[in-house]
Formats: sequence, structure tokens, C-alpha cells
Amino acid sequence: MASRIVLAGLMFLAAVSASDARRKEPLPDLPRNDETGAVEYQQVVDVDGASADELLSRARAWVAETYRSAQDVIQLDDPSAGRLIARGLTEYSVFTVAVYVRHRLTVEARDGRYRVTVTDFEVQSASGDSASLDPMGRPNRKAYEHVAEEIPLLLRSLEKAMAAKPDDW
Repeated sequence: MASRIVLAGLMFLAAVSASDARRKEPLPDLPRNDETGAVEYQQVVDVDGASADELLSRARAWVAETYRSAQDVIQLDDPSAGRLIARGLTEYSVFTVAVYVRHRLTVEARDGRYRVTVTDFEVQSASGDSASLDPMGRPNRKAYEHVAEEIPLLLRSLEKAMAAKPDDW
């Protein structure tokens, strides 16, 4: 009996020690806006031979394929300004509870290139509670790791879709 208590105590100490070590690991280095300090991914991508209208059309199609409902996520679709704004989300789990990371994705198109910006990150639990990615300077490690992994994948997916030549069936 005493050996079980000692073993349980050692297991608890090992778990606490591992948790402390993880807390001391640096957070992923997320890109930030120079003026606001907010987490912001932004890139300008050249797409030779594509007009601004073609690029916006490709962006709309990508949004429809990437997010569940393009109608629900598109906040602005202004072809004359060459601008598309979508409010999307990605998801991860903590144990069995879903956690959502909402973001704003802006695509600005000009002939031969587009700029994509992903910003305004907000972490939301399944119960509806939400907070910024950096609440009062105390970042959520799991959300940071999720953003560091998922947003570059999202941007690569968009880049691939924007570079694809239209199917001339």
C-alpha cells in the first residue's frame, strides 16, 4: 500500500515537472504587425498573367472550398476595389472540448499579384467564451501552437489555388 502511494506521488511529481518544463519552452514566434503588435500574417504573391478579376474569382472559389459556407464567412466582396474579406475559423481540441480560432482573411488583388493578410485572431471555446490570442499579455500556448501550424498551411493552400490555371474543359 505504501509503495502505491509513493509510486502515485512520484508520477504526480513527474507530471508537474513535465508541465513546468513545457511552460518554460518559448512560444512559437508568430509574425506581428509593426505598428499594432498584433499577430498578423501577410504576404504578397506574384501570379504571372492573372488579372485582378481572375485572382478574386480564384480567391472566392478557394474560400468556398476551404470554409464550410462561403456565404457565411465572406464579409466583403468588392471586385471594383479588388478586395475580398472573409471571417474564418480553424479548430483544435483540448481533451475532448473543441476550441475555435477565428481570424479575418483579406485578399487584395491587382493584375499579376495579390496580397493576403490574416489577422484579428480570437480564441473561442465551444461554450462561446472568447478572448484575443494575447489576452492581457498572457498568451494561450495551445492556441499559439495551433496558429503557428495552421495559418502557414492555410496560406500555402491559398497560394496553390491562386496559381492554378483555370480548367478549360
